[in-house]
Amino acid sequence: LGGWGVRGLPFGRYAAAEPVAGVGLGLVGASAALCADLMGARVIGIDVAPERIEFAKSLELTATIRGGQDDTERQIADAAGARGVDLILETSGAWSGFEQAFAISREYTRIALMGFSAGGHAAVTVATRPDLYLDPYDDLAGTISARPNRTILAYPVISMLEQPHPGCLANLLGPQPDRSLQEALSAERWVDAYTPPTFIFATADDAG
Repeated sequence: LGGWGVRGLPFGRYAAAEPVAGVGLGLVGASAALCADLMGARVIGIDVAPERIEFAKSLELTATIRGGQDDTERQIADAAGARGVDLILETSGAWSGFEQAFAISREYTRIALMGFSAGGHAAVTVATRPDLYLDPYDDLAGTISARPNRTILAYPVISMLEQPHPGCLANLLGPQPDRSLQEALSAERWVDAYTPPTFIFATADDAG
């Protein structure tokens, strides 16, 4: 899994010396952050878990920042410098991670979302239906798209209608989901010209 995290760099069109933010510092995120550092990027590692922050400090990135704090965005801005972050690799798969990635992006920042299994469904939903839910308390909702520039999906849940995984279907939508909800959350039905380039893979030993 660590190896495919590295693929997010070329897939996100990384260029040498760009400021790169890694949101999520698990195996995949830490691998991508370390690779970006070795390739000359100014890497800002971000995670909400204290133990992952402590581990990431040993990688000697440009900055390692605890997410979800009152001054998180200020710390990121200070570390990125005047130009801001050019590429964001979101590997946490959590909605809070998506929100953090969008919060620190600027007009030309490229965002690559990575997701596993149900996290892959969250990522592909944002990629195909970025306006499915608009937060009534977000003054930018509906004016700035949440659609990422790239998505990388590992054995993702894509469809809730076409041969869905029974366990995932029940866990995500309940035992007897409404068909209209299944249609709304079946990503294959919403792919259009605006859907970003997507890399999808599964492994031979994935029994599901």
